[in-house]
Amino acid sequence: MQKGSKTIDFGGVNHAFYFKESGKGYNAVKGNKLYVNGGLVKATDSKYVAAYDANGKQYLVDSNGSIIGKGRVADDLGGVWAVNQAGNIGFFTSGDKSDATTWAKGTDANTGSPTFIN
Repeated sequence: MQKGSKTIDFGGVNHAFYFKESGKGYNAVKGNKLYVNGGLVKATDSKYVAAYDANGKQYLVDSNGSIIGKGRVADDLGGVWAVNQAGNIGFFTSGDKSDATTWAKGTDANTGSPTFIN
């Protein structure tokens, strides 16, 4: 039975997992990383960030699997992802970077002009 943090090779590609003492896959945040069914959720190599919905909550994760809690971050295509103080995630086109910064500092999801991730 697997327990704790494990790296498992699938077809020559390593994947990170975390297992409870019971051997079941972890379904929560652990060490600022999001695990779903034991597997570490992270943006693919071609994307810097990815939005993910788990357990009724939205998360923004980077390519290392770290959760981005607040603020803004540019993606590989020139857009800007932002997480505001209330935990809402929005996407702004490259022309809206100042809107993303202002929006991320607030708690009102309707301020600015993000595309919401639902």
